[in-house]
Amino acid sequence: MINIIQNTIGALGRRSEAFIGLLDTYGGATIAYSLRLLDSTYAGSAIRVRRSSDNVEQDIGFANNILDTSSLLTFVGSGDGFVSIWHDQSGNANNAINGSAASQPKIVSSGVVELENGLPTLNYDGVDDQLSLTTTNLGSTFFVSLVYRSNRTSSEDYVLVGDGLATRIRLYATQIKSYISNAIYTFTAATGFGVQYMYQLESNDSLEFITYRNSVALGASQSIPTADNFIIDYIGYGSSRPTNGHMQEVIAYSTEQNANRIGMATNINDYYSIY
Repeated sequence: MINIIQNTIGALGRRSEAFIGLLDTYGGATIAYSLRLLDSTYAGSAIRVRRSSDNVEQDIGFANNILDTSSLLTFVGSGDGFVSIWHDQSGNANNAINGSAASQPKIVSSGVVELENGLPTLNYDGVDDQLSLTTTNLGSTFFVSLVYRSNRTSSEDYVLVGDGLATRIRLYATQIKSYISNAIYTFTAATGFGVQYMYQLESNDSLEFITYRNSVALGASQSIPTADNFIIDYIGYGSSRPTNGHMQEVIAYSTEQNANRIGMATNINDYYSIY
């Protein structure tokens, strides 16, 4: 419990007293999931949690603009807590949901909050954990940002999946591949396992696509056809090459964000201290 309190205090030190969320500055997101408050006007919860002791569920909100870990631990107790709903903060009410107890990502383990770099995280077990949302077609001009650490040491790790695996972000020990309509649009030398990273996938009005890791471009931009749309059905994936890692934030836009990418990266890194 002491560690949780210390980590919460540390997180509080990373926010401004006059709170301005990422979405306050960079509005218009299509979907937005996070364990921190992204929009000062958002009045909903962060997550809905099921506790292992009796399978009762409860919404958990924010305290001081971050996940209310005190309420979370009071509710879960000494057992485990699992996320059944990751609430969408974009205003579009496209919550990421899993009603199956066996395949919900973990947020509390034996009475201790799951953490990555000192901050709360969803822990995907690498077997079958996933959260599904109403199919989100970002089109061919899009921006996706996520904070993720793969726990794998070998094989492959699917992080985001859509359109029957036609669209996916796929991590390897030495590479990240981004697929759109089953075509590989990035194939880069980039260590994907064992480290927390911020990934940004960007397509602009000129239909050029590029992936950034910790705000550094991974390879050159590539042209994509107008018919190739980025589609998201799952945050994490529980079937072939199941997600095995810590997910803290996923934000996506169906418009280009080229002018905002660096500002978003700074906001994310200021909070998560990734690089």
